[in-house]
Amino acid sequence: MDRAVQCAANPSISASIFVKTLKKCTPNSIYFKKAETFRVIYYFIFIKKARKSNFVSKLVEIRSMLPEIYRHIALNVLESYKRWYIVEHRDRAGGWKHAKLSGHSNEALVKTLLDTDKVYLQSLLERMGYGNEIVVETSIGGLHETNVPSVIGNKTKSKTDLKIKCQSGREINVSIKKSLGGQVYFVRAGLFIEVFEKQFGKKIPNDVVRAIELFWAAAEDAPEIIEQYADKNDKKSYTLQVRHKSLNATTLKNYDSDLYNALLNWFKDNAYELAKISFTMGAARDKSEWSEFVWYINLLGENDVDEIFHIDDICNAVCDVADTETFYGSSNGGTTIQLPFGFVQWHQAQLQFHHNFDKVSSLLKEEL
Repeated sequence: MDRAVQCAANPSISASIFVKTLKKCTPNSIYFKKAETFRVIYYFIFIKKARKSNFVSKLVEIRSMLPEIYRHIALNVLESYKRWYIVEHRDRAGGWKHAKLSGHSNEALVKTLLDTDKVYLQSLLERMGYGNEIVVETSIGGLHETNVPSVIGNKTKSKTDLKIKCQSGREINVSIKKSLGGQVYFVRAGLFIEVFEKQFGKKIPNDVVRAIELFWAAAEDAPEIIEQYADKNDKKSYTLQVRHKSLNATTLKNYDSDLYNALLNWFKDNAYELAKISFTMGAARDKSEWSEFVWYINLLGENDVDEIFHIDDICNAVCDVADTETFYGSSNGGTTIQLPFGFVQWHQAQLQFHHNFDKVSSLLKEEL
């Protein structure tokens, strides 16, 4: 095995020779029982051989030699190669597609980890407070996830990425976040209003509806208001508003300070619901599609965080700090509303809610 490591580290050694060397090792040797040995080997292969045309086929060949419990490591490296290839070859317009694909790859790795490492699975159950449960099946949506019934009668995406089915009949739903920050809920203004009211059985006041429509490009008279009330001396801010047909916080305040205050106060007063709809519910109608936990884990090597949070804990925690942690952002005249768990901004004429790991983890540490 030491010889195999040396081969992997030698840039002049081909992938074929490396495989032949590795095949000479005894599968029952201590080296085959140490995951770290394989991590080192695969790291070297990835760095030294990534640009070789036969890299993937050789990795698949090596993976077939591994004991079942370590095959997720090989899968991890294969997915890392795919991620490297996508990054090297995509254009900027393909960024969103890459993020989505890599997210599904991460979910697949998570499932493999849980299915092959029973010790880790048990530790996860204990972290969730379900240490006495016995898991019978795990499933992920992945690339072929199907839409589910929405609260307004059409179809929507489920907020659950991972379902853990237990022998007791309990089903644990988990939302997986591979990034420490990013989109958590994306919806146009009119649909957001309709979904929010349906999910929580409460009406959004008319002045808040008006402010939402102005801030998120859903008001027909927005261009005229921008022309009259925007600060034209701030050329970048003015140009963005004209292009987006949406008011920033400064323009909204200049136009109607009552609307400005009403919108911010509504976000403060509904901090619990906003966290709940972002992390747990979305527009999904059935509770079986709602997430109970949000799990920050990345098996693609982009970060080393592995933290799981009960979403109800997040929702309760945001209420305690909503008054101080909810405010208009300052960039470009105020194009965001900062939230205790992240922020919400204009993006493609829709509300784009973002999560933030540092904010979430800080919230729950303060609760302890």
